Amino acid sequence: MIFSHHKLNDQKILSILAGWRGPWLLTEDDSRMVRNLALCYRFSSRRIRMATGENKKKNELVLWRKRRLL
Repeated sequence: MIFSHHKLNDQKILSILAGWRGPWLLTEDDSRMVRNLALCYRFSSRRIRMATGENKKKNELVLWRKRRLL
């Protein structure tokens, strides 16, 4: 898997999305840091249960914003 060999900067990604002018949808690992950042940026979020490529069950966090910024 590509993601097992790559480290993402979640704070940087969410900071960029906070300034994005259109709607978007993102899935992230369900971690305390990501949940806190989502609250800080006032993103909508929901925990979901999903299966990995190896068919293991895990929790993910779906983040989104539907509205356009003026």
